[in-house]
Amino acid sequence: MTKPTNVSNPPDALPTPEFPIIADVPAFTAARLQMHWAAQALSAWGLTIPDPQPDWSHMAVRYDLDKRVLHTLPAADGARLELDLASATISKRHHGVLEAIFELEGQPHDALMAWAKEQTFQHAAGRPWDERDADNMPDHPVGHGRAYKFDARARAELSAWFDAAAHHLNHLQTDYEHMGPVLCWAHHFDIATLRTLRKKGDTGARDAAITIGTGMTPGDAEHAQPYWYVLPWPVPSTDALPHLVVGTWHTQGWVGAKLDAHQLVAHTAEDLGAFLVGAHQACEQLLLQ
Repeated sequence: MTKPTNVSNPPDALPTPEFPIIADVPAFTAARLQMHWAAQALSAWGLTIPDPQPDWSHMAVRYDLDKRVLHTLPAADGARLELDLASATISKRHHGVLEAIFELEGQPHDALMAWAKEQTFQHAAGRPWDERDADNMPDHPVGHGRAYKFDARARAELSAWFDAAAHHLNHLQTDYEHMGPVLCWAHHFDIATLRTLRKKGDTGARDAAITIGTGMTPGDAEHAQPYWYVLPWPVPSTDALPHLVVGTWHTQGWVGAKLDAHQLVAHTAEDLGAFLVGAHQACEQLLLQ
């Protein structure tokens, strides 16, 4: 186990992208839910083309810091799907060259999935199309046939939140050992990385893995606005949770440290840096004591 670097001065260790104030929360929520549905096209590519992985990371998508897009793992020939949150488009690129593009605005979800299926089959090498069950998706009119329709500012805000989160998560990987890749999990539509303190079976065949998950979700059924989380695993007792200087403990439904959107917009680097350092230290204390 290693301690984070620059603990005494977290702000200097953090990159510059900031989290914007959300001007219209209902419009942001609508954009988030629709992009969550749209991301299933990328998830289906991941379920169909890459070799399955035990941790299901083949269905997760990655974030390209230079292009500011979510993208799939590439096919054997280098083709991949990309979701641009700011422009509300999904494109297929082959080694960076645009081959096809789908504009979400005004199109129904079924049309998107038909387009994605066509693009995927061109690289699937005979593998069957694999699509997640829509019953597990959050409810929104696009799931019932309504066309995609976005507020332009909300799209830009959502894109900025993902971009800033990806930068911070990638930088966090330089502060700790045994950090996994930064992934966006399309079934939850959050972006996160996993730090492994102990692998399963390291000290005995029956020992469980000990991990700390760190990520940002742009909102969920319980939270209308984004928040950061740091999750200890296995789930610890909530009887004596360590004090957090920044952020709060969430204990209903899941146990972890949480930092809400309103706490980030004023002092982004300072608050987030202190939160991440303090939350990781608290989780270490809970898991390794």
